[in-house]
Amino acid sequence: PVSKVEEVFCRVMAMNITGNKLEEAGKLARQSQLSPQQINLLRARITVSTTIPMWDILSGEHDPHRRIVNGALIKVLSECHKMKDMDGFSTEEKQQIGNLIEEIEGRFKVAAAKRSGQGTSSREA
Repeated sequence: PVSKVEEVFCRVMAMNITGNKLEEAGKLARQSQLSPQQINLLRARITVSTTIPMWDILSGEHDPHRRIVNGALIKVLSECHKMKDMDGFSTEEKQQIGNLIEEIEGRFKVAAAKRSGQGTSSREA
C-alpha cells in the first residue's frame, strides 16, 4: 500500500501548476487528512524535487540564486534530521525521510568535491 504522503506527493507533482506547489499540497494534504508530521514530510519532498532541478541548472558557485537554492535545501535537510527522530511516521515514511537526507547530502558532497578540485574518492568508485 502506498503511503498517504506518497499519494499526495505524486498527485501534486503530476499537476501542471505554475504557481506554488506547496500551497496545492497543503490543500490536498488536508483533504487526505495527513497528520502535521506527514505534511512536513510532504513539504520536504516537494521542496527537494522542485529545487534539485534548479540546483542542476545553477552550477555557478557564485550565482545568487544558487545560494537561495542552497538555503532551501539546507533548511529541508535540518527538518529531515528532526523528523527522523520523531514518532508518527510509518516505516515507509521513515524510508522517504532517509532518502531525502541521502539525496541532499549527496548533492553537497559532490559540490564540495568539485570545489576542492578532487574527483570522486576511490571509496565511491
